[in-house]
Amino acid sequence: SAINSSNSKMKNILILIIEMFLLVLPLSFAEIDLNDELIAYWDLDTDDATPDDQLGDNDWTTNTGTSFAASCKNDGCMDITGQGSRGIFTGGVTGWDTTDDEFTFAGWWLSDDIEGGIASEHTYAIQTGGSPSKAMQIGWDDPLCNTEYNFRLDSGSATWDITSGITCSSGLSILVDTWHFHAFGFNGTHYFLRIDDTEYYSLETATHLADMDELHFGDTASGNSGDAFWKGMMDEQGIWSRGLSKDEIVFLYNSGTGRFATAGTFVTADTTPPTVTS
Repeated sequence: SAINSSNSKMKNILILIIEMFLLVLPLSFAEIDLNDELIAYWDLDTDDATPDDQLGDNDWTTNTGTSFAASCKNDGCMDITGQGSRGIFTGGVTGWDTTDDEFTFAGWWLSDDIEGGIASEHTYAIQTGGSPSKAMQIGWDDPLCNTEYNFRLDSGSATWDITSGITCSSGLSILVDTWHFHAFGFNGTHYFLRIDDTEYYSLETATHLADMDELHFGDTASGNSGDAFWKGMMDEQGIWSRGLSKDEIVFLYNSGTGRFATAGTFVTADTTPPTVTS
């Protein structure tokens, strides 16, 4: 009877261990698929006035002043230090999801001159139609936030009704002449900004972007005069029609090494559990 009792206890312990393993298993092997709803990607490796979208639908138009740099975060890239240089999509972006309006812009940026209190330097900006048009901008907007990154909504008519104004980040530290990974988007409940592996702010709102007439990379969407452009370079830029998760952004950042698409396709994270042999 003592032996039976001992066997029963061992059986119960084994059942408990198996149940705990099965509970953790789906989390341990969750797949990261960055090709899911990836709608545009530019490696910027070629010296071309209309850089090719690796997915084929959204080639850039660049303004005078943009130049090609041969050695960047990953091979070649675009130097956008010249005034008014930017990539622009007129008429919006092919594949933009107008159902839930989630999105993520993500890529690598290097600043050679963060001018606190002097100028505006934007990474991503969206502009909608209407009279007047309205812009959503992300970057530095000095002297409003000084050297802090900001999320800015201009006044005017548009298809979102978030309160206009400026939201400044807090505790942001970015080094000049250093490549940083920026991810900005909307995940269905929040606008978010992550730089490298840190979230600097999120804005909760029930209202979201319903359309887009222009998308600017490296400049302001509202047509500011003066120093409105990004001073530095950009590389490996992508657009997703969904909000990327924290884990996906951290995966892309890859401790500063970065992970990049080849011909517009990412390698899916290997989530296959190891084979156990006796």
